[in-house]
Amino acid sequence: MTGRFLVIVFFACYFILGVIIFGDYGLSWDESTSRANGVVSFQYVTRQNSDLLTYRDRDYGTAFEFPLVVVEKALGVTTSQQIYYLRHFLTFFLFFTGAVFFYNIASERFGPSLALMGVTFFILSPRIFADSFYNSKDIALLSGMTIAVFTLIPFTKKPSLVRAALHAIARAFVVDIRLPGLIILPITLGFFISDTFILSARRLWKPRIGMLFVFFFLFLGFVVLLWPYLWSNPIGNFMNAFSSFSRFLRLSDTVFYLGNYIPDKYVPWHYPLVWIGVSTPLLYIILFVLGTGFTLRKIFAGYRTDLLFLVWFFGPLLMVTGLNSTLYDGWRQLYFIYPALLLLSLVGVEGLLFYTKNRYQLRIFLMLLGVVNLLSVVRFMIFNHPYQNLYFNQLVGGLEKAKQQFDLDYWGLTFRQGLEYIASADSSAAIPVFFAHGHKNNIDILRDEDKKRFVVVDRPQNAKYILNNYRWYKDRNNYRWDPYIYTTLHPTFYNVTVDGVTVMTVLEAR
Repeated sequence: MTGRFLVIVFFACYFILGVIIFGDYGLSWDESTSRANGVVSFQYVTRQNSDLLTYRDRDYGTAFEFPLVVVEKALGVTTSQQIYYLRHFLTFFLFFTGAVFFYNIASERFGPSLALMGVTFFILSPRIFADSFYNSKDIALLSGMTIAVFTLIPFTKKPSLVRAALHAIARAFVVDIRLPGLIILPITLGFFISDTFILSARRLWKPRIGMLFVFFFLFLGFVVLLWPYLWSNPIGNFMNAFSSFSRFLRLSDTVFYLGNYIPDKYVPWHYPLVWIGVSTPLLYIILFVLGTGFTLRKIFAGYRTDLLFLVWFFGPLLMVTGLNSTLYDGWRQLYFIYPALLLLSLVGVEGLLFYTKNRYQLRIFLMLLGVVNLLSVVRFMIFNHPYQNLYFNQLVGGLEKAKQQFDLDYWGLTFRQGLEYIASADSSAAIPVFFAHGHKNNIDILRDEDKKRFVVVDRPQNAKYILNNYRWYKDRNNYRWDPYIYTTLHPTFYNVTVDGVTVMTVLEAR
């Protein structure tokens, strides 16, 4: 009872924290587009128009974006600031729900103590923590995947109609958020079939295979039901969407990777591995490597759940590499494998506890090292709030060294702070501003009285202030690179610094 109470208090404190800080984050580059996708689907479902069928981004799944718009309309939210505050809270709430399911997966495998450690890792993951408030695509996919894996385990062990339906809904939700979620469907089929023919008695084969067909048909039905774009032509529209997302070419730009600008469709195979390695707390990476090793050693010893974690993490990585899928903006498109990384890290903790059970001094030493690393993560998250998304670990030398090798604020979240400072320091009725890389979205999260004062201009020469977050600032071949911004000497009006590193500058245009 005491342990359960501790877990309830833990999650209650986390939820309260989220409620307190959800309004602190800026608007990402993608948020207006994501909301527009939900609005177009909402208008189609409510028969206001049929624009969805010809809409540019019609092949984006809206299983989460559509409900966000439904809640927005139901509550009568109208101002842009209120709309995005609501979206940030609901995105956090979905991630909070995913954290609860993550705890339950870990508790079933490791027991409540290690599960609580695991969910602490889950929350104290700086980049994931920040994205959990504004990234309604990748965080929704991460959370949905966690819920889907939670429903998978009982379905493969003892299938029933209810369990088949729950897992079908969860899987369909994942696919209808982002099509890469389809990568995990073979896991369901593989584990179910292997459990049937290896672990089940022969007399159970037929009913289990029958239940698999029930799941599959329910899954297909829910995929169509939760994705309005498929309603008019389920097979044809789904194939169009799959073709588009297997190699996403709608956007074409460069990414700053290991000190060089590379076209996003030609990033090397190690791009996601390096990004995971440098932007995840070092403690988790070390434990993950150990956990992977322990899992491989006992892979034939009946540890089915650990094998599931292994496939969950490495399966999508291999398929993304094999399909040569376009990746950009770090590794956010693969956030959905992150829970598996942490679960494997718990396997590493479990292994260390076993091998040090009679070596108390070594165990204490390792625990102290882990606590020190974890405290450094907590320090970064607290003192650099709300820019936890700019975290880099010791492998790359922290944020200062990372600025010379990787994209930092690629979504322009720091522009909110710059705009708020301008609004407080400049009392002009009209303030012309220029965004070096087009991230004007953050104006929409300002107070109405400040929002109406800003005038976005098309040329930096016409602006009073230039906001620059240093994306593509060395890429002279990029059409966004402007000598007026980068070679003309402009006075610095304001800087946003994170861990002592300047990540966004407001310049006074001359």
